[in-house]
Amino acid sequence: MKRLFLILLLFPLISFSQQQAIEANYYYGFFWPHRTTMRHIVNDYAKGFNVAYEANYTNSLANKYYNSPVWGIQFLFLNPGNKKVLGNTYSLVPYLRLKLIDYERFNLTTKLGLGLGYVENTYNRETNFTNTAIGSHINLNVHLNIDAAYAISQNTHLKAGLNFTHLSNGAMVLPNLGLNIPTLNIGINRAFGYSESEELIEPAKDVSPSKNWLVHVNFGMREVEPNSEKLFPNYNLSIEYLSQKSAVNSFSGIVDFFYKSTLSERAKIDTGITRGISSFQLGLMGAYHRTINPIDIYIGMGIYLVDDAKFDGLFYHRLGMRYLLSDNLNLGFSIYSHFAKADHFQLGIGYKIK
Repeated sequence: MKRLFLILLLFPLISFSQQQAIEANYYYGFFWPHRTTMRHIVNDYAKGFNVAYEANYTNSLANKYYNSPVWGIQFLFLNPGNKKVLGNTYSLVPYLRLKLIDYERFNLTTKLGLGLGYVENTYNRETNFTNTAIGSHINLNVHLNIDAAYAISQNTHLKAGLNFTHLSNGAMVLPNLGLNIPTLNIGINRAFGYSESEELIEPAKDVSPSKNWLVHVNFGMREVEPNSEKLFPNYNLSIEYLSQKSAVNSFSGIVDFFYKSTLSERAKIDTGITRGISSFQLGLMGAYHRTINPIDIYIGMGIYLVDDAKFDGLFYHRLGMRYLLSDNLNLGFSIYSHFAKADHFQLGIGYKIK
């Protein structure tokens, strides 16, 4: 995962012959208390800013199917609106910007970002017990954006947009209700450098439909009680049948074998359960994949076929990303959840066996 993050972080800096841009925005919004136990946290509007660097994406398949997307990395500062309980947040977020509408002077884009964020004030049962939202300083930052830009000159755009920022540690440290911060932004984007990126990219080769079997091994950890400082491992073996319809669209069916040490620990805490609880689960999941080569983004919904504990209901979900190291090998990261409640982050490696 460290290698994947470094690739995302450094990729925009590799080719200085490509067109580049510097961007800055001001953010104004609010902290969304999506649970009733968080409503007391809100006492002001959320404010912040970002500074970003962008460069053209140089993958031939991505340029062919996504109209020359852009890589970027941004520093994002947000004050969620409660200086005492939450403090400030500081994030470094690599992202990919895709064009939705592209006219001569006006464009509409969407930004998909995944990075790391630091939350200044976290839950502490003695000194900050009113922070029911987040228990760790280091968190994952998921940043989504829709931007409208108008060109006031050949290389300068004024921008305005909508953003959604989510900070979470995937239940690795409790509590983990997460920080959800919707905002509006206004800003400016200044481009420089070589603009005809298509001349530097080899023509894309079409990808034929195919069907393949893959095996994935995933690992994650989480707390069971707040401030316990004890992490319990969870393991997952997935056997996947992947049907690739095109270079950008795929569907898959997945059989999941889980071993979760957290299940028996949760049973010990629940005094209403006196019998032993199996740590094994068996699930079946369907997923849709969208590939922005060499990254595969997918979302899936599964159902437990075998679940002795039945703590989390019948269904489970994944939102994940794979970095395609080669035709056969990939590195993966996913958020494993039960509807809107994160269970843990999964890191994994996958191999195409046929």
